[in-house]
Amino acid sequence: MKSKPGRKSAAELGVKISTLEVKRPKPPAELSPEEKETWKSITATKPSDWWRPDTFSLLVAYCKHIEAARHIDRLLASFRSEKQPEDVTFTDYLNCLDKLLRARDRESRCLISLARSMRISQQSIILPRGTGRQTANMETARLPHETPPWETSDE
Repeated sequence: MKSKPGRKSAAELGVKISTLEVKRPKPPAELSPEEKETWKSITATKPSDWWRPDTFSLLVAYCKHIEAARHIDRLLASFRSEKQPEDVTFTDYLNCLDKLLRARDRESRCLISLARSMRISQQSIILPRGTGRQTANMETARLPHETPPWETSDE
């Protein structure tokens, strides 16, 4: 739409267009203090209008899975640092370790899935077309063992 030619009238000059400022979403009360800190750090990575109310449930689940994964990591760290109790067989010890590792794997898979759904993973940020173009524009440098001896300059 083109603007009309000439000077603007007093009525047109008096109209002030307001901009709606969108604030970052506050963490829900259902989250633990650690989960609330995770919420704040994640929402700070994107523009404030990125987070819509329809994605809050995904973000809540994401924060909970992050804290669950951290808890499993703490359990694994303490499990590995302690010696195997004498009353526990080696097979039981390995079974417990296996269960912890499987739980961590499940949490990791859930985190990946949620991050992709909310478009906050690194994969969703990088455009394949741009990445390919960037790679194509890079100069191809030879490694030292790929340079023929007659092309080296020993000065």
